[in-house]
Amino acid sequence: MAMITDHSNHPGGTVTEPGRRVALHEVLLFVGGVLLLLVAAGMWIAPRAYWGEDLFATKLLLSMILSFVGIAMVQAGLILPRREVEIDTDKGEVRVVRHARGKKHILNACAFEHLAAAQSDNVVRLWDGFGNYMADIPLNEPSTRGRLIMALKAAGKID
Repeated sequence: MAMITDHSNHPGGTVTEPGRRVALHEVLLFVGGVLLLLVAAGMWIAPRAYWGEDLFATKLLLSMILSFVGIAMVQAGLILPRREVEIDTDKGEVRVVRHARGKKHILNACAFEHLAAAQSDNVVRLWDGFGNYMADIPLNEPSTRGRLIMALKAAGKID
């Protein structure tokens, strides 16, 4: 789900990323991945580790599998910043941004008149000029929803 920031009243303002709770599955994936990596390394460096040739191939294969799965779990469990949708009705533009290390990275930006399509049910769905999906925007605040719907109607994207 995307976060919404309405910048109509704040042209040129700074964007701050809203607080984000860490999901339990992200923590479990990360911790589980680290544990698998420790087990993979531990079978080789543990005291009294058997280095005989009869188990060497098995230990090598098992440590490679544990390492690959551990790295995949750590990568999946990394806490990445969420996408945020910025709606600027004054400029007639929608931007999808991600904040990382205090910087704002624009992932996609499209003027209302260049949108390929827009749907408005309980959620406003937007596609950019190339037909690529941009965002689902659940607008709970009536004033923001009204301004966005009016701007999209003016651009001819919503009936």
